[in-house]
Amino acid sequence: LNVAVSRAKSCFLCFGEDARFGFTRPEQLPSDLRELRDPPSRLLGRHMANIGAKRLFPNVLVIVEAPGKVESISHYLGLDYQVLATGGAVAELGLDHASLSYADGLVPHHQLSATGQDAIARICLMAKGMERIVIATDADLMGEEIAWHVETAIGQCLPEWAGRIERVRLGAITRESISEAFGANEEPQRLDQSVVAAALLREVIDILVARRLGHVLAVGREELPEDEPGNTPEDLAARADAAGLLAQPPAKGARNVGMGRVQAGVLALMLRHLRGELQTDG
Repeated sequence: LNVAVSRAKSCFLCFGEDARFGFTRPEQLPSDLRELRDPPSRLLGRHMANIGAKRLFPNVLVIVEAPGKVESISHYLGLDYQVLATGGAVAELGLDHASLSYADGLVPHHQLSATGQDAIARICLMAKGMERIVIATDADLMGEEIAWHVETAIGQCLPEWAGRIERVRLGAITRESISEAFGANEEPQRLDQSVVAAALLREVIDILVARRLGHVLAVGREELPEDEPGNTPEDLAARADAAGLLAQPPAKGARNVGMGRVQAGVLALMLRHLRGELQTDG
């Protein structure tokens, strides 16, 4: 099969037992493989990896964010690379009490979203038999956080990949930039933990702001807790509870009143402008 794949110029014929290969008819493919729309050569390569045989390609799994980038990056990288997209963020931090723990100092507890679970399942399936895994999400805070979530999830489903996943930051989707980023002379990169920490901190602030302002909007007035000097976990949790930071999200069917970090900033500018007008009129 490797010889057939490597020597074929445009196509090749493969005669095999349907129950063994499982892809001679599209409707018999597992749904996760149908969605990938891989050419038969890729399916053959994956099958050979699953049975322990050495395959020629693809050998490198590349993970990006946007599905719209998959075709271009695949074209520039060639057959040795399999490109998958996460479809954006794979994990989320909810407004519920369990999303943050205060005992250890505001530790976020993310959960994989429904789309994130599907993306990670596809990634773990495709990772079998690969020689390298490269995460090429965007070179910004969100891209680094997504890369961190993806690497963590892969390490849980495929422990043998822990500490071996590479990081590539693409500046542009052009042949030159991709060739340079994936060049043989480039040293393998890893996650920037300081950038990940900054992204997580911003997300925690978003959650705290949303909880606090949601509490204020829900009760119709602001009830600030008394200033307490204690810094024990119990004191922190008590002050957070009094400020509405531990409030549960609205019940199903209830009116969802909330405001995030960006909305709060816009509202502050509007209020400042309005106060200035009122003082001028007065």
